[in-house]
Amino acid sequence: MAQDSPLAAPAGRGMRPLLRKAEKRLDKRIDGLDTADAHARHRTRIAAKKARYAAEFFQDLLPAKRVKPYVGRLAKLQDKLGMLNDYSVAHRLLDALKGSNAQVARQAAYARGYLAASTAARSNRLGKALASVTGRRVT
Repeated sequence: MAQDSPLAAPAGRGMRPLLRKAEKRLDKRIDGLDTADAHARHRTRIAAKKARYAAEFFQDLLPAKRVKPYVGRLAKLQDKLGMLNDYSVAHRLLDALKGSNAQVARQAAYARGYLAASTAARSNRLGKALASVTGRRVT
């Protein structure tokens, strides 16, 4: 009975399917990613986070020369996508100030313009981080 337990199996047998699943899900998100779509970027960030956490959880059972750089690339991708998500949230919050008094509305419009330019610039540079994870060119 105890031999049939999944807990009795070597960790390597169970970890590979979990790691592959997380990586496959992330690849699927990256392949279909429209970098201008805030919701799609956020879903990709969540997939990157799950892949990173899975790799970190099993990293002691995997070759360090391969896992540590991979985890680092996932962390960088997650950070870049996280910053873009923060910009998106800030933009929505600033939109709520449109109906405020004229001075606040002008300041909010300036900040929205800054965020739009920053989002566009960071989105354009996102391809390198995406490619570092997938190993192929991503546009």
